[in-house]
Amino acid sequence: MKKITLLIILLVGMVAFAQFPQDFEGTFPPPGWITYRGTDDLGTVEDWSVSKALFATGTQSAYVNYEAVTDGTAEDWLVSPSYTVTAPNTNLAFFQAQEDAADYGSVYTIRVSTTSQTDIASFTIVDTQTETDFSTVMSPRTVDLSAYLGKTIYIAFVMENNEGDSWAVDGVDFIGNLTPPDCASNPEPFDGASNISVGDVAFSWTAPAGSTASFYNVYYGTDANAVDTFLGTFNTLPINLSLTSFDATFYWKVVPVNFGGAPSDCTAWSFTTESNPGYCLAATNGQYPDVPFTTTTCDGTTDNVIATDCYAGEYSMVNVISGNTYKFSSGDTDFITLSNDAGNTSIIAGITPITWVANFSGAIRFYTHVDDQCGDEQVERTRSIICSDPNMATNTFANDGFVTFPNPVNAILNISYTKNISKVALFNLLGQEVITKSLNQNQSQIDMSNLSRGTYMLKVTADNQVKTIKVIKE
Repeated sequence: MKKITLLIILLVGMVAFAQFPQDFEGTFPPPGWITYRGTDDLGTVEDWSVSKALFATGTQSAYVNYEAVTDGTAEDWLVSPSYTVTAPNTNLAFFQAQEDAADYGSVYTIRVSTTSQTDIASFTIVDTQTETDFSTVMSPRTVDLSAYLGKTIYIAFVMENNEGDSWAVDGVDFIGNLTPPDCASNPEPFDGASNISVGDVAFSWTAPAGSTASFYNVYYGTDANAVDTFLGTFNTLPINLSLTSFDATFYWKVVPVNFGGAPSDCTAWSFTTESNPGYCLAATNGQYPDVPFTTTTCDGTTDNVIATDCYAGEYSMVNVISGNTYKFSSGDTDFITLSNDAGNTSIIAGITPITWVANFSGAIRFYTHVDDQCGDEQVERTRSIICSDPNMATNTFANDGFVTFPNPVNAILNISYTKNISKVALFNLLGQEVITKSLNQNQSQIDMSNLSRGTYMLKVTADNQVKTIKVIKE
């Protein structure tokens, strides 16, 4: 009988200890944990749930958001199963963060009951915090519960607020004294690295020896003395970040954290991005719209609008037809890059609008940015295309009465026709429009003195007829 009793005691102890650590992964609340509201049942909109945006371990945390109540204070309770406090692990430890840096008056308490999981009156407050006691960055908190050594207790996380802030709690455990981790080492990209590609880059480092880090807070900056912009909390490697600036030096710092705290002297590392290649293939705001776009009108004048609510830092997939001329526009001053369908080879780039004669049929990417540094901006602008199909134009006008000279040309190309010329446009062999002039006369001149030597295509429009000739620049 004594052996059976001892076995039961051991099993009870193991079940109690198995409630911790608690990372709030999977279903919520976890088995044995409960949630409820305060005595007055105020605040019926927001209750304890999970957050996938704020976490220290795993991929989610226990989370409760603020809400407004007419009278009184909303009170949200998250209560653990029973747990017997045993030496040396007499410190309740958890990681926490809030969402807003401003102080809206929320109060956060840890409460303990030795008799009940649900009787609010049986709980005693053992730790109190306000919004100024912790930040929006996940950080450790420990509460000494040695007064309850050998006792079986229930632990409540209680947030009181009215239009206050939120509370994210993760990695709840019982610990003894713990030493903070050392700094991480061996960064990748390595310290002082240069020519780092703009776009998605994998960052990693070697975990510190000695005391284990629970997670890492990462900071960055553009000044070696101010590496204090919080990037995020990470617990798996590598982390993939999108770099958008060329010829830029960045500084970054990794701070390992556990329940013992964090080191205060971690060195900032640096790297420099590649020189500006003259195009931008970054897409920090992704693809928009989700489906490829095909122009429906190809008369050379009609705007085919892709969307009016586009952002800079996006791209659109566009179907093109070989031989057609496309004029791409985005906003008033956006920087445009056209690429192959995979987004890894630039075709043409420049300030809006840019013109391209398609030399193949298929899909391309139409990237837009605020500048040639691949800057993004979540401000709506219109993205559109004017398409010209040579097969839809009226017949090419006859040579009679049409004259261009000299050809080859060194500087000034003279053009004349017996009818009024409405437009002339000069393209290089990449399909880029290098000169365009709108006219209403039967003579014109094009100054080609600043153009590189080579072959160009001259497109002349007169009386709704189009003629294209080859021009050699010497």
